[in-house]
Amino acid sequence: MKNSKTIKLIKILVLSLLSLFSVDSAKAQVTSDDSLSTTISTSDNINFVINKGDRIGDNLLHSFQEFSIPINGSAIFQNDLNIKNIFSRVTGGSLSNIDGLIKTQGNANLFLINPSGIIFGQNSRLEINGSFFATTADSVIFNNGFEFSATNIQTPSLLTVDIPIGLRFRDNSKSITNQSIGLNQDGSLGLRVPSGNTLALIGGDVNLDTGGLLAQGGRVELGGLATAGTVRINNDGSLSFAANITKSNVSLTNSSVIAVAAGGGGHVGINARNLEISGGSVIVGGIFPGQGMMGAQAGDIIINVTDKFTITDSSLINNFVGSSSIGNAGDIVINTGVLEGIGSFRIGSGTLGRGDAGKVSITAKESFSLQGLQGLGSGITSAVAPSAVGNADEIIISTRDFSLSNGAQLATSTLGQGSAGNIKVNASNSISINSGSILQAATGGLGNAGKIIIDAQEANVSFDGLGTALITAVSGQDNIEGTEILGTGLGGDISINARKLDITNGARILSSTFGEAGVNGFANAGNIKVNVSDSVNLTNGSQFLSTTFGEGNAGKIEVIAGTLSLLDGSQIISSTYNRKNAGNVSINVRGNVTFDGTNINFVNEIPGSGVFSNIEYGATGNGGNINIKAGNLFITRGAQVQTLVRQAQDNLSAGQGNSGKVDITVDGVIKLDGVSEVLNINGANTSYSSLIATELGFEAIGKAGDIDIKAGELFITNGARLVTSTSGQGDAGNVKIDILGNIIFDGTNVILSNGLTAPISSGILSNIETGGNGNGGNIDIKAANLTLTSGAQVQTIARQGQNNLPAGQGNAGKVNIIVDDTLKLDGISQVVKFNGLDNNYPSLISTSLDLGATGSAGEINVKAKEFFITNGAQVSTSTFGRGNAGNLNINVKGNAHFDGFNTIFFNGIPFLANSGIQSNVEFNGIGNGGNIGIKASNLSLTNGAQVQTVVRRGFRELLPGNGNSGKVSITVDDTLKLDGVSEMLNLNGFDNKYPTVISTSLEFGTIGKAGAIEINAKEVFLTNGALLATVTSGQGDAGDVKIDVRENAVFDGFNITYNNGLPFFSNSGVLSNVLLGATGNGGNIKISGRNLILKNGAQINTSTAGNGDAGKIDINVREAINFYDFKTTNINGVNFGVFNLINSGVSGIQQKNGGDINIKAGSILMNDYGNVSTATSGRGNAGKISMQVDGAMKLNNLSTVGSTVNSGGEGISGDIDIKAQSLTLANGGQISSSVLRELKFAVNGQEIVTFGGKGHAGNITINVKDFIDIFGISSIQFPAFDIFLNQIPTVAFSSGVFTSAERGSTPITPQAAGNVNISTNSFRLADGALINALTSNSGNAGNIIINAKTFTATGGGQVITTTRNSGRAGNINLNISDSINISGSDSNFNQRLEQAQKFGEPEDIVNNQGAISGIFANTSPGSQGDGGSIFIDPQSMVITDAAGVGVNSQGSGKGGSIEIQAGALTLDNKAFISAETISNTGGDIVLKVNDILQLRRNSNISTTAGTSKGQGNGGNINIDTGFLVAVPRENSDITADSSGGRGGAINITAQGIFGFNVSNKFTPFSDIRAISQLSPSFNGQITLNLPEVDPSQGLVELPQTVVDPDALVAQNPCDRRIGSNFIVTGKGGIPQNPSQTLSNESVEVSLVEPATSSNQQTRKNQTSKNHVSSSEIVPAQGWIIDKDGKAILTPYSAQGTENHRIKQSVESCPM
Repeated sequence: MKNSKTIKLIKILVLSLLSLFSVDSAKAQVTSDDSLSTTISTSDNINFVINKGDRIGDNLLHSFQEFSIPINGSAIFQNDLNIKNIFSRVTGGSLSNIDGLIKTQGNANLFLINPSGIIFGQNSRLEINGSFFATTADSVIFNNGFEFSATNIQTPSLLTVDIPIGLRFRDNSKSITNQSIGLNQDGSLGLRVPSGNTLALIGGDVNLDTGGLLAQGGRVELGGLATAGTVRINNDGSLSFAANITKSNVSLTNSSVIAVAAGGGGHVGINARNLEISGGSVIVGGIFPGQGMMGAQAGDIIINVTDKFTITDSSLINNFVGSSSIGNAGDIVINTGVLEGIGSFRIGSGTLGRGDAGKVSITAKESFSLQGLQGLGSGITSAVAPSAVGNADEIIISTRDFSLSNGAQLATSTLGQGSAGNIKVNASNSISINSGSILQAATGGLGNAGKIIIDAQEANVSFDGLGTALITAVSGQDNIEGTEILGTGLGGDISINARKLDITNGARILSSTFGEAGVNGFANAGNIKVNVSDSVNLTNGSQFLSTTFGEGNAGKIEVIAGTLSLLDGSQIISSTYNRKNAGNVSINVRGNVTFDGTNINFVNEIPGSGVFSNIEYGATGNGGNINIKAGNLFITRGAQVQTLVRQAQDNLSAGQGNSGKVDITVDGVIKLDGVSEVLNINGANTSYSSLIATELGFEAIGKAGDIDIKAGELFITNGARLVTSTSGQGDAGNVKIDILGNIIFDGTNVILSNGLTAPISSGILSNIETGGNGNGGNIDIKAANLTLTSGAQVQTIARQGQNNLPAGQGNAGKVNIIVDDTLKLDGISQVVKFNGLDNNYPSLISTSLDLGATGSAGEINVKAKEFFITNGAQVSTSTFGRGNAGNLNINVKGNAHFDGFNTIFFNGIPFLANSGIQSNVEFNGIGNGGNIGIKASNLSLTNGAQVQTVVRRGFRELLPGNGNSGKVSITVDDTLKLDGVSEMLNLNGFDNKYPTVISTSLEFGTIGKAGAIEINAKEVFLTNGALLATVTSGQGDAGDVKIDVRENAVFDGFNITYNNGLPFFSNSGVLSNVLLGATGNGGNIKISGRNLILKNGAQINTSTAGNGDAGKIDINVREAINFYDFKTTNINGVNFGVFNLINSGVSGIQQKNGGDINIKAGSILMNDYGNVSTATSGRGNAGKISMQVDGAMKLNNLSTVGSTVNSGGEGISGDIDIKAQSLTLANGGQISSSVLRELKFAVNGQEIVTFGGKGHAGNITINVKDFIDIFGISSIQFPAFDIFLNQIPTVAFSSGVFTSAERGSTPITPQAAGNVNISTNSFRLADGALINALTSNSGNAGNIIINAKTFTATGGGQVITTTRNSGRAGNINLNISDSINISGSDSNFNQRLEQAQKFGEPEDIVNNQGAISGIFANTSPGSQGDGGSIFIDPQSMVITDAAGVGVNSQGSGKGGSIEIQAGALTLDNKAFISAETISNTGGDIVLKVNDILQLRRNSNISTTAGTSKGQGNGGNINIDTGFLVAVPRENSDITADSSGGRGGAINITAQGIFGFNVSNKFTPFSDIRAISQLSPSFNGQITLNLPEVDPSQGLVELPQTVVDPDALVAQNPCDRRIGSNFIVTGKGGIPQNPSQTLSNESVEVSLVEPATSSNQQTRKNQTSKNHVSSSEIVPAQGWIIDKDGKAILTPYSAQGTENHRIKQSVESCPM
């Protein structure tokens, strides 16, 4: 034998010498029993020579009485060389104790049969060239049926012995013990047979106790029977045992050895009831080192144990191919009831040469248990060694219960050029692998790692303990130079089929590769597949792990189970650490999947339970996908499902590649909840959120994977999250959620990162993190119901820079939400500390660009049946960076309701969180806000909720936003309702309260444009301070507001809001404002619908206080606009009234204009101090007002349509144009375009004066079809106060039309007051009502034109264009086609003055020229301007009861002029027509009255000058009338007197003058007078142009019958004056008798053709010497044909289309 062989056997010898054994000291003796011819000779009773015996054929039989060999003795069989078999029996009943040499001659096989037992002592050895069978059987059975028995001695027939085929045993067969370590001639120890032969020990029990059995290339058979039976001897020397016979026990102890290895062959067969291999005992087979050849095959080691097989104490069973050997190792086959390995042991097959290792197949019916010693690698192996060429074979274990513990192993591996074998474990009841035990199939060479297959479909499988593992790997090795050589093969797959699988306390199922690419491709790690019918449970840091550290892909991990639990940091991981891909993870579970908790005892990077597929530090490859299907999924207490590309850290570079997708399908519920407990990692407290995430880490290059979730219900609570993000170079993934039932995101929590607190919100995030460069992913959510509460969030964001890292760059993802039923966002999170500062968050759906980020925020699209946002929750898109905020599109089939507000904190700073929707350009942002589009059946905003787009002002050191705010478009099928304001809250020590609002705005310092607001609804209700608003405080325009309502728009109420402690009114309604400091135009407001109602302080307002024009207001209402009711509120103890308003205003110092107001309606009713106004309080013009009303328009209780230049303002008040069917101004109702007076305020006891307006009032044009009825004064002192809580008077104001320039104002054009132009059918002024175009400044008063059929002014009703300053009073034209009636006075006038005096100058409130009714273009006392002119053209005019028409100058200016053209004019009861002055020349009066001018009861016509003894000439009076009539004693005068100048001229042309005296003094009679009190020489001239009257004869006394009715009906119209008429009888005609009452159906007809009269009188004009006659040539207007056929020219239209009341002189009549 070669030295190497010898050396190995010597090693065994050394081990065996560690313990000493003593042998039974029975007397050694070899004696014959004389039953055969056996003879024995000895010379020393130690060495025995055995001769003769009975030969039968090739067989030789010996029979011994005793057969024992003493120490170092011998028994030498002297057989013929041609003997094949020697059968030796011992019959004497004593055991054989063999402690020396047994030797035969030739190649004979030796059978030693002793039923009493056999002991081979330590010195026993064999020198035989054949096989050796030692047995305690009773007999040998031959094939012919003969038995050679040791208990039944008989002499065999010579013809009966042939071939032995078996051994027959009786009950209780004796044992065989082998203690042989005798040194053989070849240096081996123990019992040895030559190569190729059999060495068999067949007992009873067979015990190898330090003994060796050597049969190189041959066979070793051990076994026996414990009961009677037969053991068959096969032709190859193997033994066969009947299955139903109880076997005996076999043991190998104390370094016993069985060795059959050679250049081929070599079998071991052990059959036993129990088998024990212990004490370092060894069974070795295979190809011996340096031996073998191509095709050589080692034999198998087959062990059949019916009960228990135990191997322990460094024992070994090995079937191998030795180094430098060629050939295949044989198999190891073990069949047993129970297999138990204890301590250090090894069962295995391997190859160190060129050839395959053998298979290890173990069947243990009851149990298989290996209990190793840690670190010694006990177990079962199949390996290909380094430099070996060949495959390792399978390890197959079949059992009921399988157990590995205490570091035991099943391992197949290859480090050479060959594949590792598979490991297959089949268990029917249980598999337990614990305490660091391992199942491993690995390759570190060129071959593939084997598979590991656990088939235990009905069994429970458990892996327990740190270091416990099931591993397939492609690994590396160091060569002799110390250089690492990596495997190039494929990792093996792992397959587990079980009823239940428990992996606990850090145990792992691992598939990995460190290999590099080889000739067969990439060195991929194997796949892991788990198929469990019941539950898979991983606890306390246990793992499924598939990784690649090499040039191969990590394997797939697939789990199929009834339930799956990963608890306390347990994980499923597939990752790459090098240049290839991580594997996919697939989980398919019928029931619950639970991932819960964390652990830091077993993992480093990710302590949370869960599933991970990562690209780790420095790796280049793609992460694997994670696919989970389950009945329910629970991820709690910091557990995670994650795919990521790891960020750079320390000296490790970031990963490169795409992280995998996460695809989760759950039939029932998915629940993510909470955060982990606080863990101490690297000395810092850290905690983690429960999480489903795909991430691209900092400096990583690739793309984060998508997340796709389908489930029955989804709950994410208490800080748990779904996250996809990028911090590297690449996009974040998309998130897609499809839930059949409910989704609930609730709450926030706190995590610790390196000891620092970080608040987190439950929900879904898709982020571009700090340092990221890529696009955020989209979030798509579908569900039956979706609820976000207590600070939960759905968010896509590009994050701000931090810690010297740049902000994210890229577009934030979209958020798309489709909810079949209800979407609800509610509340805010609890307050948590972050860096010691308070922080909390609203429940939120948002997309945003954070500070410094570049890109665009994503869109938000929401579809739902019902949508609720409450208690500070929000939906928002925003940009703090460089890029646009996203659009928001909300589509709700049913109701959308946004309610309430809350307070949130950001780093200790409180902010208001209004419930609602917003899209903002925040501070530091550069970009446009997104548009907001909302569609719903009903939409309501209440208690401070908001829909808002804003460009935000700067904050601390951060710059204001720059860009346009988005547009808001709302379409509501039914009702849009905004109501109320928020509750009071304290921010930074100040009270704050905010309105419910839909708004777009530019805040202070921003640059851009506020977006438009468009509303389309059936009905709109804005109540209790709620607003629609578009505002600019920056550089840019406010947006337009467009409201299209199919039915009613109701704006109702107001509220008090607070901004940093300052109170503000929030009036329900619509506003578009340019605020102070802004540069830009206000937006236009357009409202259309059926009805518009403003009540209780509601307002529609456009204004500018900055550098820009206010917007226009356009209202188009098919039916009614109603203003009514007002509200009061208590401010500092004052009940402060708030009133309805439509307004466009200007304030500030910029030269900008207010917007126009255009209103179209079916009717308008304004009550209770309501106001439609345009105004300027700054430097700019107020807008125009146009109102077109199809029906009635009524302004009541100091309601106003007005345009003003307010106190402190500079500009032009706008024109007002009103068209209506009828117009009523009652109880102080006004239409006004004015420049307002100065104002004085008392503030803290100090008087503050605001200068009057500077500019001129606009014009007012009113066209009304039916009537204008203006009456009454305001009688209610409304609780109106200025901003300093000084009461504003609201009583004693006249109803009326005003275009005045008030006291303290300043004109900018010659005319300060505006013009009034009124056209209607019937016009009425009553009870102190006014038409007023007065001026109180140096500019002129406005002109007034009234076109009507009838005009009535009663009870103090007045038309005035008075001047109170140096401006000229305006002109008044009354073009009245029918009648004018002016009468009476205002009985409440003095009371009004008293009321007005309480508030300052009475005239500021009471503009009336005294109490009387009248038409006045006067100048007021102290004024310097001239009176205006009045032109009146009625059919008839009656002035009674102290009423009058006046152009008086009560100042230093001239009186105005009056011209009246009428059919008839009556002044009665102190009525007057006056152009008097107190100090200057009186005005002129021209009266052209076709019929009768009548003065009664102290009435007068006067142009007297110097009524206060001042200088000035009396004005001229020209009267042209048919008859001038007075009652002499009623003291009705016509005067043109002067106090300090010349009397005026009076020219009267009349048919007759009755009741007057021409007088040069004051008399109690009716006089015509033009005296000068300065001197009679300065008396004025009186000229009377009377036909047939001698003025020197005086005036005639009137007869009792002034008019003869019969004489009136004359044939010659010249007898009755041009323009006379007659009444035609018939329908609507005159009565038959002139004294009868005229019916109201009379028809007035002018004369068409002059009639000839036989009694025609010749008119003779006789005048006084002072009269200068004149005639008027009247041009022809038509022609007619008389009865003679002649054409006659006429002064009227023959077609009757012209007025036939031709005004002409008497001279035009024929003589």
